[in-house]
Amino acid sequence: MLVNNAGIEVAVGLLDQTDDDVARQLEIDLVAPIDLARRVLPGMIERRYGVVVNVSSMSGKSPTPYNCVYTAAKFGLNGFTASVALELEGTGVHFGTVCPSFVAETGMWAASGAKAPAMLKEVPPGMVARGVLRVIEGEREVLVTPSPVRPLLAVAQLFPRLDGRVLKAMGVLKALQERAQAVKRKRGY
Repeated sequence: MLVNNAGIEVAVGLLDQTDDDVARQLEIDLVAPIDLARRVLPGMIERRYGVVVNVSSMSGKSPTPYNCVYTAAKFGLNGFTASVALELEGTGVHFGTVCPSFVAETGMWAASGAKAPAMLKEVPPGMVARGVLRVIEGEREVLVTPSPVRPLLAVAQLFPRLDGRVLKAMGVLKALQERAQAVKRKRGY
């Protein structure tokens, strides 16, 4: 079993990201899980059993302004996982993704000191762990959020121009803007 749970983010706008910021996020959030999966898959396929769980993010399901490189990496990780899952059908190896929203107490969101939008709230780490277990048990994708968001994601896919309005109405855009401003102050921009 492989659980890819490493990740970093630089929560500022694209023009405030350095070349190193971009390279490090892509390397850790996308390239490393792909490389690790490639290394363990031959043995799993040979044994006809294995599980790879990629811990992604809700940022890989919906646009996340002021965090676009992280978002791009997580969209990529979700696409990679879904594609490999289809390639491996019938091999006994299962690939799945866990997509948490704002995680409380630990992790990147908690470390930022920012508060999640009231409409979404933060999820405890135990919910993320249960999501990992659900993937281990066979689910392909688990969204770890305090409320059902799949209908909103579906609407956003049908009507992409609504993304900004939905993010604004839910308080997400304001929370991300405030966090980006705090990060910029901390970095001395």
